[in-house]
Amino acid sequence: MDRFNDLEVLIDSQYPIICIETHEEARAEALLNRVSQSMGLPFFYWVTTEGLTRFGEPDPVYNTKTVSEVLGFVSSSSLAAIYLLKDLHRFLDDPITVRKLRDICQGFRQKRRSLILTAPSFDIPPELAKEVVYFDLSLPSAGDLRELVLQVVRDISRRRKIVVDLDSTTGRQLVQNLQGLTLNEAERVLTRAIVHDGKLAADDLPRVLDAKKQKISKSGLIDFFPRQEQFEGIGGQKNLKRWLGLRKGAFSAEAKGFGIDPPRGVLLLGIQGCGKSLMAKAIARDWELPLLRLDTGSLYSPCTGY
Repeated sequence: MDRFNDLEVLIDSQYPIICIETHEEARAEALLNRVSQSMGLPFFYWVTTEGLTRFGEPDPVYNTKTVSEVLGFVSSSSLAAIYLLKDLHRFLDDPITVRKLRDICQGFRQKRRSLILTAPSFDIPPELAKEVVYFDLSLPSAGDLRELVLQVVRDISRRRKIVVDLDSTTGRQLVQNLQGLTLNEAERVLTRAIVHDGKLAADDLPRVLDAKKQKISKSGLIDFFPRQEQFEGIGGQKNLKRWLGLRKGAFSAEAKGFGIDPPRGVLLLGIQGCGKSLMAKAIARDWELPLLRLDTGSLYSPCTGY
């Protein structure tokens, strides 16, 4: 079941409050609009700077700018609808707001209505903990990113002349390098790569990968390594190299189409200095995959550990 259907099921199951932890407000709003159309429900969205607006209408509903006003409107309305409240998480420390939300939840259980909250993170009060269900807006799929690449190319082409020099293999690598980024991040990376020299080609792949490297390095737990080593520089290990050569194709789109699962991992065990890290770097280069190192010591650090 995809994310669209998952969200539709949650709304149809009469969960009164659905929380979506995400930085991608626009993507969440677009998904909710699709769901509302599929379910035949009106869709409203609220921000503190404008008020509550019905999707497709030019002006917000009168007197719905404050939290008290918008919750009063939602509570008094008999309309079955989906309400996206983008900034409400900032007001969840107010006891009056919490009380109003609890009252709304009582009425929503009997009707086809849902409050959707979006924020990078939530601190839900204990009074609302049993009323809330979380929805995971996963990162964009390969299909989402392919559509984004086409959209960015079209948008920039309207403003300036650009050259696109990507074959099918390079296009797949580009999408693969973008995976792990949000749509907003991927759009900025693509735009920068194209504007840099007026083209989108194979030599832009390292730039895209570098953007992912910068994002990963911010965690403090994972290091991103460049893929510089080659099997030719590693002596011996004939059996391992043969196995790696046989399994390399399991990551291709063709293998996926045949239902072949990619290898789940390789355990390299040995004393210090025997070439384990060197082999890992060579595998990453040969298989054209990013190489990440998890610092297990940091997991138990008093600052970042658990």
